[in-house]
Amino acid sequence: AVVTSMLAGWAWHRRALVRAAVPFARFAVALALWNVGHAAETMATTLRGKLIWDGLQMFPFAALGPLVLAVASTHARRPLPWRWLGGFALLLGACATMVATAPWHGRLRNDARLEPPWGTLVYEFSAPDALAAFLVYLACFVAAGLVLRQLAGDPRRYAGQNLTLAFALAFPPLLLAVAMAIGL
Repeated sequence: AVVTSMLAGWAWHRRALVRAAVPFARFAVALALWNVGHAAETMATTLRGKLIWDGLQMFPFAALGPLVLAVASTHARRPLPWRWLGGFALLLGACATMVATAPWHGRLRNDARLEPPWGTLVYEFSAPDALAAFLVYLACFVAAGLVLRQLAGDPRRYAGQNLTLAFALAFPPLLLAVAMAIGL
């Protein structure tokens, strides 16, 4: 969280020089908040405490979808429709709200348990979890596609930058999806 916050600050200070610095800084802040939530969940000792922090992590996670699209569309100079992004953000926000309020409404995470030896929180993904994950991963792949499309329009000297950014947008969610599919 500290490193990601520092990266957000570094990007923010470069906002006058780099086209996508502001959306990238916002994206990095969301990642830092997600990391803080995960750290708090890890340090919580009760099932209820872990569930509360796990649910609160969903808000910055849900924000990653629209934010990653903002980074890529700004970088690629292909603005996305605000109505579309707003609807996307509302859907992700609804999923996050359902998950975050689960300890109070009791409709999700009823199978949650702490597994020894470290008290790791374990539960089956609910429909809002799965939908949010799918939408955020989809946003990452769409963002990578926007950056790859930029390859054709940018001078050759920026090809490495575009390929690196596209890889950075698509590889982590792809790796995480594979890890989750095989039960890691």
